[in-house]
Amino acid sequence: MFYESVHPPHLVKYDDGVRVVVLMRSSPKDAEAVNDSVHASLPELQRYMPWSHFPEKLTTASQQDRLEGMTRHWDDLSDFVYHIFVQKPDEKLRFCGCLGMHPRCLHNQAVEIGYWIRTDEAGKGLCTLATKMAVVVGFETMGLLRVQIGCDRANMASRRVIEKVGFHQEGLLRNMSHGDAPARILEKGWRGTGDILLYSLIPTDVCKLTWWGSLLQHLTFEEDPLE
Repeated sequence: MFYESVHPPHLVKYDDGVRVVVLMRSSPKDAEAVNDSVHASLPELQRYMPWSHFPEKLTTASQQDRLEGMTRHWDDLSDFVYHIFVQKPDEKLRFCGCLGMHPRCLHNQAVEIGYWIRTDEAGKGLCTLATKMAVVVGFETMGLLRVQIGCDRANMASRRVIEKVGFHQEGLLRNMSHGDAPARILEKGWRGTGDILLYSLIPTDVCKLTWWGSLLQHLTFEEDPLE
């Protein structure tokens, strides 16, 4: 085990002259924007996100507490969460979702990506682009040997993102998540089966990713000025 954990850049910016997408280190100052986006997307989130079924987690105060915890986790290298922003011409950055790079893998030089996008930004390729950006961060700036991602086998939208990025499917993890939901949760639209499809990328896959070179041309990275 020779790998020493490193922080990812605190900001990753994609700008191709038409579209600007920013991954920015999560911050408690975004609590209200996060909570507003959660409530604007609740029917969709409740299909596969267990936390979205707990009212006590769906307040600005609870988001504030969670994000303060994420700040500590980032600082101590135990977890990394980005907020996804889009900037349209002559407008400010708009919060559009979250993307986590979680070091919760069996391999100590790996992360698992997780994400959600607010409903009114879905279907625009944003989640696919943000995931590609995170893959570049993992291999180019963190020196990872593996980036993995999983989704419920019924979550076709997430599967399409994963496949567009070019992840390799490795297998099916049975009863790995929440499948046996109570009636009150099923009534709110829960669709999870509990079976998780696992996908991965490793450094030797990079040369086969047709989007890699062109994406790199439009990315810039900023380090945390406090580090």
